[in-house]
Formats: sequence, C-alpha cells, structure tokens
Amino acid sequence: MNKLLLLIIFTGLAGFILTGQAKADDTIHIKLQGDSPNTFDVIEAVDSIKSGTINPANGNWTSVITPKFQTTSNMVDYKVHISATTQTFPAMTGDNEAGNVIIALAKNGVSSGAVSNAIGSSPSADNNINVIAYHVAVSSENGSFGTFNGTDIVADIPTTDPNIITLTFNNSVSGTYSNSTDTAGAYTAIITCTASDL
Repeated sequence: MNKLLLLIIFTGLAGFILTGQAKADDTIHIKLQGDSPNTFDVIEAVDSIKSGTINPANGNWTSVITPKFQTTSNMVDYKVHISATTQTFPAMTGDNEAGNVIIALAKNGVSSGAVSNAIGSSPSADNNINVIAYHVAVSSENGSFGTFNGTDIVADIPTTDPNIITLTFNNSVSGTYSNSTDTAGAYTAIITCTASDL
C-alpha cells in the first residue's frame, strides 16, 4: 500500500514537473459590451427658402416661402419638434388641424401683447401693429405632424433615413395685416427644429 501511495504521488509530481503547472480548467470567457448613445443631427436643408418680399397691398408673400430642415438619427421612432418665436415671444399657435399652425413675424420693438393678438383667436390689426401672422403647413417626408400642443408641433419619425421637414407659408391671417399700421421694414421670426427621443 505504501508503494502504491508512493507511485501515485510520484506520478502526480512528475506530471506537474513536466508541464510546469497543475492541470485545471484553463478557459475563461469575457463578454464585451459597448453602448451606442442616441444621436440626432438637425441642419438647414439645401433648398430652404427663408426670405422674400411681403406684398404691401395685402401682407401676403410675393413668392413661395418654404424654410426646410433635415433631420437624421441612429434611432428608429424619434421625435421632431417645431416651434417659433419672434422678439423672444412665443409666435406659434394651432390652425384647426394636424400639421397646420399659425406663425407670427414681427419688427423689432413690438410688445408681447401684439404678438399674442396676432396668433390669438380674434386678431385685430389695431392691436398687433408691426406683427403679421401666416397660415403655415408643416410636413415631413417620413412622418406626420400632429396638432399644436401649446408649445410646439411634433412628428414621430419612424426611420433612421434622412428626413426633410418643410414649412410652407401661405396667406396672412385675416386681421393681422394693415397697410396703414404695419410699417415698412424687416419682419422676422425664429423657427426652431429639435430632434430628440422625447
């Protein structure tokens, strides 16, 4: 029995000496993981038309005005928000149906009350001097805009393909233009396009 025990010890010791290590499981697995954050890119589209002449007879544009944005994301089902301000005042409201809004343009120095009147339910040219509001259709190549939500108008974009957003300015809103109270000069608004996961 001592010889058998000695033989087992000697065989194990010889195996350790010859291989340099004791035999055990020598496999390990490491799981690699990288998280890609959501990315959003918004630029002005190449064929955006954002300036023109206002007809002094009726306040309408003399040519088609279509500011455009291009959005891209690595997300499917992201959102695009469109909002507008003029002279730091909110300058957008809903216009009866999905994808339609009213946007006001104003000269420097107007009051918030004048802008509010122009985008309100009963505009009066005497109460919105140097502010002109327009009916605007907002469309997207790859999604549909809902109705104005009190802050902006939102579309769900169901693709990662580049997406073009177009705002088509139509006629002025009745009661927001008067050639006797709206003076000559530059009328402006800032339109903001934001792409996000919210």
